[in-house]
Amino acid sequence: MPDRTVPLNLVLGRLVRAIRLSDGLTQSDLAEETGLNISAIAWVETGRSMLSFQQERKIETALLEVAAIPFRGAMQQVA
Repeated sequence: MPDRTVPLNLVLGRLVRAIRLSDGLTQSDLAEETGLNISAIAWVETGRSMLSFQQERKIETALLEVAAIPFRGAMQQVA
């Protein structure tokens, strides 16, 4: 049976890319939000580089902040 495992760095990279795109961000936008350069974002998204803990936290924080903007707006309309 063939090995169908996918390396963790590729899975995480695909996840970062999917969330970034669903939030309507470009790699440049994410780089600006995180203080990382565009090349670093591209390398992470393609699985060619693993994130350091600090880089992971920067990306997570930026993506969560962008995702929360529509939620905050919706909550303000309800209140």
